[in-house]
Amino acid sequence: MLAVDRQRERGAAALRSVLLQPRIDACEVLLFDFGRDRFPPLPGSEHPAVRDIPMRVGWTIGTLRAYAIALARAPIVAFLEEHSRAEPGWLDAILAAFNSDVDGVGGVPSLANPESAIAQLAFLINFRPYLGIDRPVERTVLPGFNSAYRRSVLLGLSSTVLESETTLDAAILRAGGRLVLDPAMRWLHTNETSIFEVIQGLFVWARTTGSVMAAAYGWPFPRRLLRIARTLFTPVVRLAKLLWVVRRSPEQRSLVLRQAVLFLLAEYAQAVGIAIGLLLGPGDAPRRYLDFDLNARRGW
Repeated sequence: MLAVDRQRERGAAALRSVLLQPRIDACEVLLFDFGRDRFPPLPGSEHPAVRDIPMRVGWTIGTLRAYAIALARAPIVAFLEEHSRAEPGWLDAILAAFNSDVDGVGGVPSLANPESAIAQLAFLINFRPYLGIDRPVERTVLPGFNSAYRRSVLLGLSSTVLESETTLDAAILRAGGRLVLDPAMRWLHTNETSIFEVIQGLFVWARTTGSVMAAAYGWPFPRRLLRIARTLFTPVVRLAKLLWVVRRSPEQRSLVLRQAVLFLLAEYAQAVGIAIGLLLGPGDAPRRYLDFDLNARRGW
């Protein structure tokens, strides 16, 4: 499943990376095009494996995922963001992983725009737990919006649960499922290149996730306050964990130390988003997050 909007060149690159995979002719690519009323068809959408679906703005990631799952005809559903690109062997790795008793598989990302120091920092913020993996390992959360699942475990999940990997993956685990991170499933991710984009994306994602967790788990008000109190310390803890992860890489350690203030600023934007989501609900954050995810410049 791939969704695109105004970033046509970037979306076409993502689609091309999927269509170049061996065995793609045995698959179906659901292309949700939110820009079809303003732009020509996306290059590659004429491929026989592509099902081109014109869309209108106003959707959220959760409602879009629910729609994609309902339309899908294959037993495995893989999600790829329009600012990501599948590397060679990505599809083969997904199909091989589901030959075992796994219900979800995520890959190990690489940064597509390492020339930007802000992009490097954002990449470490977003994907720190998935780096340095050299063999398949079980995980409780897979990389957001770029993982694959058995369709059977997704059917019946509400669009609210599908808004965030946090609640989606937790629902699969509660049902007895297995999630695996497989380094053979490799993909490139283009990150934000300005701190303002990083903060904007983290805030709307966090407000969405905070509200979704409260609704999905039925948290009473005291439980929400306890989670908010915990978020006050989260940025500092994450900075310490990140420094531990990059301790053997002088280049990455130097980057984190130089950008420590920006890192904490971004993490506290995320903490504030979670707190507002827990207290006040999502507002328009889910709709804004899908718009951000599809259209943020990220240096393009």
